[in-house]
Order: sequence, then structure tokens, then C-alpha cells
Amino acid sequence: MNIGTPLEPQTVNQFTRLLNNNGYVLNFSNHEFALFSEGTVGVSIQERYGLSKGKSLERYLHEADREDSIKLLNALLGEWEVREREKAPAWMQSIADKCWQILKELGPVNATFRTQYEYLESCCHSILEARAIQPASSTTLPKLVALMQKTLQIAPKEVNATIPQADEVKWLLGSLTNTVGSLAELRNSYGSGHGKSMLYVALSPRMPGLLLVLR
Repeated sequence: MNIGTPLEPQTVNQFTRLLNNNGYVLNFSNHEFALFSEGTVGVSIQERYGLSKGKSLERYLHEADREDSIKLLNALLGEWEVREREKAPAWMQSIADKCWQILKELGPVNATFRTQYEYLESCCHSILEARAIQPASSTTLPKLVALMQKTLQIAPKEVNATIPQADEVKWLLGSLTNTVGSLAELRNSYGSGHGKSMLYVALSPRMPGLLLVLR
């Protein structure tokens, strides 16, 4: 593992107060957590450390390069917003708000666009590789999604017009492609992969939650 400067222990502790619930991380199963962490930072965290999901997350955050930790925490907090915010007690929401503020101070929160982009890419490639399909390395994410839909026979034009609510099904499947295209454009404008001018204004740190809903 290529280790750079990790996050400070007190910073890690702030996040694990929210994310490590007696060894659980949100309501991920072991398999879901493996897919999520591997798709976000390229490593199955629980498999690496052989501990509970929560303890494995703590170990990773104490050891990993801060850029990878920030990427993972952005994705996890976005997931928390979708899964937990509405039912969480006020004190827990306050911790989450503090965590978002810490992320904002740590660095460019809009690296989350890159995180979600890479996660979607990883999902598409995994589905296609399982079916012995190898797209060209230059294939863009919208084209990957379209190829994945065609492969799974869930492209909008594949919908049988005689099924109930056929138009709604076509619209939902088509909206996936449109959303991915918009995500790619937002990544170009707000992601961390391009230099920014002095007049650049970042998006709100709550945007990751919206991206996870759209995902």
C-alpha cells in the first residue's frame, strides 16, 4: 500500500463516531461494503484488515493517504445522507454537519464527482467483464452505460410497449443515461482533475448526497 500523509487521529475519530456503529458501517452487508470500498478507493477494506466493517474502516482511515481517506469519507457521508439523515436524532445530525465542515476544510469536496464517476465506471466494467465484453479503453462513461444496458437488455428501446406503464419504464431507463451524461459534465467543471481559476466557486458539500440518490 502506497502510504502518504494520513488524516490526524482526532479527525478520524470525529468521522468514526458517525460511521462506526458497534462494528457496522451504515447498514452495509459485508459484500456491499466490499463493493463500495473497492469501487471508491480500489481496495476491499474489510478483507484487508480482517476485522469488523467499523474497525476495518478505522484502521484504513488511520493508515491511508489523506486524499484516499477524503474520497472515501465523501462517499460514505453522501451515503449517510441518503440512508440515515431523515431518521437520525438531532445529535447525530449535528455530528454529520460537523463532518461535512471538516471535509470542506480538508480539501476539495468536489472530488466526490470523481469518486462517483469512478464508481459507476467500475460497476459497468464489472458487469461487462462478467459477460466477456471488453470495451475500448477510450469508451466514455455514457457509452459504457449504454453498452451495459444493451448487454443486460434493459435499454429503453428494448422495453416491450405492451407492458403496464411502458412509457414510464422507458423514461426511467433513459434517465439513467441522461444522469450519467450530466454527471460527466459536472465532473469536468467541478471535479478535482482539472485546474481551477482564482474565481472558481465550489458546490455545496451536500451535493454528494444528491449524487448518491441519482446514482
